[in-house]
Amino acid sequence: MLIEDGRLKWSLIHFWPGNAASVGLRELLPLNEWVH
Repeated sequence: MLIEDGRLKWSLIHFWPGNAASVGLRELLPLNEWVH
């Protein structure tokens, strides 16, 4: 799990791009705020 361009993104990768899945948020994460 990582933050890419201000959005949370999760990836499961065996080899990219042939055998992988990636899911990301549409909205930006707020800065300097607790998010749950």
